[in-house]
Amino acid sequence: EKNPDFAPGWAALTRAYRFAASFRRFASAEEDTRVRASYRAKAVTTARRAVELDRNLMEAQTAYALTQLDARRWALAEELLSKVLVSDPYNADVLDSYSNILYGVGRIKEAVAVKQKVHELEQFVPLYNGNLAQALWLDGQTDAAITLFKQGMFRRGGGNSPFELARIYASLGRYEEAADFLSMPAPQVPQQAQDLWP
Repeated sequence: EKNPDFAPGWAALTRAYRFAASFRRFASAEEDTRVRASYRAKAVTTARRAVELDRNLMEAQTAYALTQLDARRWALAEELLSKVLVSDPYNADVLDSYSNILYGVGRIKEAVAVKQKVHELEQFVPLYNGNLAQALWLDGQTDAAITLFKQGMFRRGGGNSPFELARIYASLGRYEEAADFLSMPAPQVPQQAQDLWP
């Protein structure tokens, strides 16, 4: 309201609307669908406004690309994010979004490569680490995935859930180990893991 021509504000508002659209909290499926559609429409409007105000602002371009992803225009979203990465190949947020597109369309090896680049840039972001661990698992790099999930779980504020490890162990037929992680309360950390905390 104070500065209606502030493009970064419109891009940030797009991000907030996209988050609100993905956060399910309503009792009925009809209400959930209606509210999510409303937030997605708002996200498209704010992303377009951000781009109109500043075509060179990477946050605006990224916001618009991600609204295309929400609309299931995967190829267009990939193309737009690729252009953003030409300008800034070290933007971890954009790289993560790009890798999620690759992951979503089954290009797992490419997704792992990009997610590893994100990990090199931002080693202490739990979301990025968890996403990389999942991609490693799908790529057959199970030991690396387990190690990364464990590091995230046992690091203060790591955020990785023991349920992720339980899924991997169960997929390997290691049901006792899966059960051990399922019985562990997510917010607690075993005493023996204290030495892994930074």
